[in-house]
Amino acid sequence: MTALVLWWMLDAKVLAELGAAVRHAKVGKLLVALSMVPLIQLVRAMRFDLMLTGRFRRPSYELYRIGSLLVFFNYALPFRTGELSFPLLAKQRLGISVPSSTGVLVFTRVLDLLAVIALAAGTGALVLTAGVGSLSKGALAVLAAGAALGMLALPIMGRFTHLGALRALRRFPKASGFIDKLFAGLHNLRTLRQQIGSLALTLLVWALQFVLSYNAASAVSDLTLPQIMFAHSAASLAFALPINGVAGVGPTQAAWALALERTGESFELGVTTALIWHSVPVIGAVLLAAVVATPPRQSTPPDPSNAPEVSDAEPSADEV
Repeated sequence: MTALVLWWMLDAKVLAELGAAVRHAKVGKLLVALSMVPLIQLVRAMRFDLMLTGRFRRPSYELYRIGSLLVFFNYALPFRTGELSFPLLAKQRLGISVPSSTGVLVFTRVLDLLAVIALAAGTGALVLTAGVGSLSKGALAVLAAGAALGMLALPIMGRFTHLGALRALRRFPKASGFIDKLFAGLHNLRTLRQQIGSLALTLLVWALQFVLSYNAASAVSDLTLPQIMFAHSAASLAFALPINGVAGVGPTQAAWALALERTGESFELGVTTALIWHSVPVIGAVLLAAVVATPPRQSTPPDPSNAPEVSDAEPSADEV
């Protein structure tokens, strides 16, 4: 996949523009972009902790470490298998059950997906000269609003889904217990403050992402912020595909380049900014993983009773 996309994107003209961009890149802006990587991981760890405990607080170093390694493994491993590192490390290092941590991870991924759809559609309605396929600019604005409403309604929809699954599986207590743990993260967002907190942290994650992408892309171009937000959102949707290429090189950069081309920029500029932008989080993920690779020493094995486990407040099958 990586080889095919690079063969499709790179020609003599693109290579010449890429070489010139690298030589004249504004190093200060690239360093600012790189500094966003650990901050983004901190906010993500806070969101994980909120869903695991229901508390809005600074996350533990171990949870920050697990989240940082998750990003690294997503770049290093094919077919999105890096996602498996989160529940496995959470079980090993924090004593959190695999279903509970898997449910929290899935919930955050759905929340991020809705946020990216809203941002891609909203910025697309601003910067595109025409719609995308059969979607006009007005339809894109409606799609953005719908995705934003979906983010607000996700905790409630998740609870109804949980209750429906428990009703269907009430005669299978083991399956019901698994479902309870899978949806436990949603039940830790019971209050309005907790739900607003999860949304605020999600928006902060993407705000920092856009600070990263704006500084990385503007280090070699004069693109506007809405253009970069649209390209980044399109690239993020492509990165969610199960085939993401070596070190994430593949559909992600193709989506960025094509998105910028639809805003009136040249394809060569799209490819150049895509590759330079993508290099920043990859380098940041590698450096951060190197820093946190060695786990802190533990005199005793992790005690599940002391771990930031999800609460047991969710309804049982009998209660339903």
